[in-house]
Amino acid sequence: MKSIWVFILICFLAALPVPAAARTTAAKRYPAGRYSVVSSILPVAEGGMPGKWSFVIAQPEDNIYQKVSISGRFRGKSVALRDNCGRVILFSGRKNKMENPLQYRFDVTLYKLQTNWKKIKSVPSPSGKYPEFTRPNLPWIAPAHPEIKRISDDLRRKSSGTLEYIRNCYKYVTGNFKYLNPNTGLHSLDKIIRSGGGDCGNLSSIFISLLRCAGIPARHVVGRRVDGSNHVWSEFYLEKYGWFPADVTVDLGRKNFRCFGNWDDSCVVMHRDVGFELPGFKDFGKSPLLQGYYYRYSGNRMTIKHSFSGDRR
Repeated sequence: MKSIWVFILICFLAALPVPAAARTTAAKRYPAGRYSVVSSILPVAEGGMPGKWSFVIAQPEDNIYQKVSISGRFRGKSVALRDNCGRVILFSGRKNKMENPLQYRFDVTLYKLQTNWKKIKSVPSPSGKYPEFTRPNLPWIAPAHPEIKRISDDLRRKSSGTLEYIRNCYKYVTGNFKYLNPNTGLHSLDKIIRSGGGDCGNLSSIFISLLRCAGIPARHVVGRRVDGSNHVWSEFYLEKYGWFPADVTVDLGRKNFRCFGNWDDSCVVMHRDVGFELPGFKDFGKSPLLQGYYYRYSGNRMTIKHSFSGDRR
């Protein structure tokens, strides 16, 4: 009888989700600071609030970069995006006025990550895990783009394995593209290549496309710093080891590649990947990324004041 209960306990424990912090087995985490953050939306309407309105903001969650705890109630509905991408909060109503701003308050502990590459002895070839992060996601991520395929083929010839190929892709992007057109949103990959570069999100698109061209899972990580500024970087997945950060923007023109597998920035992760339909906004098409908010309304004209700020605790 005892052995049956032991078997049931083992099955139960095996079914539990693996904590996000344990998914990168070769990276150590170090606390980088704890913050109290408020994401706030205040609609300002002419002649009173519209009869119908909807807002959506990102809902940060626990992951290898952070631990999040909700510190106040919010009047919205939490909705999941695609698998492994994150969640958003949908606010909607039909009130004629809104006396208080819509707010999402949370406490967050941010972490530094440092990878010990000596612990990674060998990396198997990609197994097809996480197919959602090896597919095209047009127009932003295009593994079959002719220039991406040309670069990928050349780098694969020079690489002895998966990890060396990833490193060579990182070196190629940081050595051959420039930081351009900041804060102009995500562009198509074709435009980025023709321009010779882009801002953090667009440079990440090149790196991610090169990895996905070789069947290696990779994705954008969309963040917002506690001072309210925005940043986007990327992650790649190694079989047996998990997800690793890579910030090509910080390492442009460098040779030591301090942000390959390491992370040290005061960014709250808002969601992963780009190009998804937002709940309540499906007729808007795909949203490239969500660092601030989306909204819609009917009736009286309305403008939005949005703030995102964190105070160190």
